[in-house]
Amino acid sequence: MFRKFMVPGFNRRWDGLHYNEMFEGYTEGMYVTTAKFAWTLIKDLKQFQFDWVKNFKELDPWQKANTIRTLTEVVYITMAGVLAGIVGNLDMDDDEAWGYNMASYQLNRLYSELAFYGSPSEAFKILGSPAAGIDQAQRIIQMIKDLAWIPGWFEEIEAGKYKGHTPLYRSITKTIPLVKTIGDITTPEEKNKYWDLSN
Repeated sequence: MFRKFMVPGFNRRWDGLHYNEMFEGYTEGMYVTTAKFAWTLIKDLKQFQFDWVKNFKELDPWQKANTIRTLTEVVYITMAGVLAGIVGNLDMDDDEAWGYNMASYQLNRLYSELAFYGSPSEAFKILGSPAAGIDQAQRIIQMIKDLAWIPGWFEEIEAGKYKGHTPLYRSITKTIPLVKTIGDITTPEEKNKYWDLSN
């Protein structure tokens, strides 16, 4: 239910050439069109007849649109990756740490979402991030386990944002609506560990 975007998005980028009854014309994935155009340019370059303007003008209007869409997407992905790298490597004071960590988290997440269809590693990050309903069900199950394990009521967590608290406190905090969201906002560096491009 939460992954319905995948098939249309994949088809939009990687689908082979076929006749589309809805548009009454041929369509093709934008990455496929761009790859074919790039291959034409490479062949021309080998023959010392490189003229990308002429080759581009010879494309059908939908092929031109696909090529422009791909190049635009590549620019967005590159800019998000560069900005994420710059912000993630800035030296920061303690007073500024939250702002930098939040910006780094947002940029790393943006990069992963933009690169989803072109990078298997980024696709697995998105797919590994559970959907909202499934995540909440897992939290409730974990809270029930922590409630049932009485010795754990007195153990303290030794690291992370729940340091000094019990596993039961962590489970309850993660399960109550909005409490986890507020906790994520106050500690973006914890969320960023998952999305960081250097990981």
